Amino acid sequence: MDEGGTNATAVIDVDQTGPADGASVAEVERWWRREFEGVAGQHAELTVGDIGLTAPVADAVGPSLATFQLGESGSGDHLLAAARGAGVGDDQIEALRAFVVEEQEHARLLGLILDAMGTPRLTAHWTDHVFVLIRRIKSLRTEVLTLLVAEVIALRYYSALRDGLPPSDLTEVCGRIHADELRHVEFHAATLPRHLRRFPPGIRHVVRLAWNALVTATSVLIAVDHGPALAAAGMGRRRFVRDVWHLRADLDRRLFG
Repeated sequence: MDEGGTNATAVIDVDQTGPADGASVAEVERWWRREFEGVAGQHAELTVGDIGLTAPVADAVGPSLATFQLGESGSGDHLLAAARGAGVGDDQIEALRAFVVEEQEHARLLGLILDAMGTPRLTAHWTDHVFVLIRRIKSLRTEVLTLLVAEVIALRYYSALRDGLPPSDLTEVCGRIHADELRHVEFHAATLPRHLRRFPPGIRHVVRLAWNALVTATSVLIAVDHGPALAAAGMGRRRFVRDVWHLRADLDRRLFG
């Protein structure tokens, strides 16, 4: 079997219509607000029972999930403050607020998984501290670009666990989170570029290089730090980094042109 399963996602693609071509900024923001409102509470009925992993696999996957659970737990206060500072419309603010709620719901679901596995939840981790520090610049562009680093990593991580582990409540949760993350990436790819175009060309080029470097470096660090969990799902470290590289390239074109 191919590393990470046969359903590995090499490009970012989500099955949805999206705003009409040529839609105004206000129309795009309104569409995304309604999109998030339409899926609100979609995971409320999900329960978690027996995870069905062997002890060695649980020992490899549990601490890794705990790190991702912590990363999904943010309040979103800095993001919303940055959005207000950038002067975005009410629809965009509400769409961002709904995005944060979905991330918090991911943290809740992963918490249920951790509890079922008997894996302690984390209250701090060095990767979380790094992302928080970067985002404290309090710019909407910096906030969302940093979030997109984590989103691109998450796409490949959750799809690897979804496809590579035995079917269970764990893989159901990973599949649902992956579907949400696809929508999140589409949302940011539809709404962030206009803000990036406000950079002077030279600055935008530097930002582009920095973002791509950060995604690549983070993928390597995640591959090393979470190697046992990825291996338990049949995903090698080099394969993980390579797949994230392709996801990054696709999103880079959409963000920076």
